[in-house]
Amino acid sequence: MAPPAGTNAKTPRENQTGEIMLEKLRTRDGKKFLTALVIVFITVLTVVSRVTFEGVEEQYNMPMEHWSASMFIMQGAWVLIYSVPFSFIISLPFAFYFLGPKDDRG
Repeated sequence: MAPPAGTNAKTPRENQTGEIMLEKLRTRDGKKFLTALVIVFITVLTVVSRVTFEGVEEQYNMPMEHWSASMFIMQGAWVLIYSVPFSFIISLPFAFYFLGPKDDRG
């Protein structure tokens, strides 16, 4: 039975799915996946920030010493906006590898 309209209550199936994912993340393979996810995010953040900030410097021919605080905030926001989905997409193979079903073939 679905929860009443306007409430945030989860159905038993949704609650069970969340608990299963938390259990998987608490395992050794789950911790390996989270470590891989952090490494991917840091790598993507580094690459995207370097490309973004250097691209603005080259495009507008304006060294960072002349940037206003709002320019740094805006570029930082773009770096974060691009880094999150790229990290998600790049980490999908790690999720399948570490959290997917295991077979007996080794």
